[in-house]
Amino acid sequence: MKTIARFVLLFWLSGGFAAAADYKHDDREPTALENAAFAHLRQQFPGEILDANLETFRKLAENPAYLTFLAEAYPDAAPVKAFEEIVDFKKWINKILPPKARYRNFYQEQFAVDTVAEVTDEEHFLVHFEVTGAWQHSAYKDGGDLPMHKRTGAFAPSGPPMARLIATSAARDMLERRFGIAADIKLTSAEWTLLVRYFKIPLLRVAQAHLAEDRHWIKAVFEKHGQAEGSLWIALQDPLLFKRILYAFTTDETFLTYVYAPVDRHQKVRLPRHLRQEANPPKERSNP
Repeated sequence: MKTIARFVLLFWLSGGFAAAADYKHDDREPTALENAAFAHLRQQFPGEILDANLETFRKLAENPAYLTFLAEAYPDAAPVKAFEEIVDFKKWINKILPPKARYRNFYQEQFAVDTVAEVTDEEHFLVHFEVTGAWQHSAYKDGGDLPMHKRTGAFAPSGPPMARLIATSAARDMLERRFGIAADIKLTSAEWTLLVRYFKIPLLRVAQAHLAEDRHWIKAVFEKHGQAEGSLWIALQDPLLFKRILYAFTTDETFLTYVYAPVDRHQKVRLPRHLRQEANPPKERSNP
């Protein structure tokens, strides 16, 4: 039987990364709440927000007025005592998640559901976790930033890799319900093949589509408001994107490199290292 790595590569090259998700930023006017929060926060952060090490960006994320805004804008999430609480993959906190419709194509194609209402909150959290990890990995590579495994501090990427994630009860339930994989912690090579083909690869495709759309929207916001005020509008109008930016980049230079990097649609795409490793689990040893 062909190895999983070869299978994944063939799937990739045969068109596995065609058009992805129904995801577009709304070209909308700010709400009254967003306008009020902007006026208040701009007084507290009157200068450039995109400084060398994104220190002001990080201070904004923990600012009490910003956290109050999040609680008011997302009342189901209240109270929000720390920025990390909006989505904490390590502690399994998901106070603010994107609407399930953002992943509609994936759910319909891979989960075989008619509507996103059939997707459980736990499954939605797992999907968002996987897309966020892939988004951040691709983004820091585009920006030429420090590799993820070398990050330290409060805004270092957190959360278990896939090998540990699938040991959780929520993930095992998802694997059994959606892919017919028995709810065992240890997966066979055939089960890993199913997981890579129907979960990881399609969600990596989704992440790449989100990355491109986010880049387009950020540039539009900067063109309209300038980088200082535009950065504040990003934090207010899309806090989940703001969170991804904080965890993907360590400097303004690498963030802006990602935003303004030319995109070559014909460039060959290489499987990320973490995906190649996860697609090739250690071989089971037979007893002598």
